[in-house]
Amino acid sequence: MKSQLEAILNPYENCPLECDGFTRIASYLLNKNSIKFQAYCGIATINGEVVDPHFWIESHDFIVDYRLRMWLGETAPHGVFVKPDTCVYEGEPIQLNCPEFLFNILVKGF
Repeated sequence: MKSQLEAILNPYENCPLECDGFTRIASYLLNKNSIKFQAYCGIATINGEVVDPHFWIESHDFIVDYRLRMWLGETAPHGVFVKPDTCVYEGEPIQLNCPEFLFNILVKGF
């Protein structure tokens, strides 16, 4: 499942979006590929450093987070991963509706 998620999402890894925008395009892509997931909004904490608010996705046993490094640097987990012991995600499930026209706007020029 990890390689399937990465194959779908990695091509958009460098889109100039923050966590909310990337979570929207990821939700569109996962829906389009009929992959079950849940989007979240909350707080991510690594070694006492906090990102609030933060958006991410959970799919199967994996965290999908391509923007944590934007806030916490290169040592933060990135992409599709099993949540490490050093990272705490606390949040509420949210519903994201990213229709195709919005997806196209968010990735335009990329």
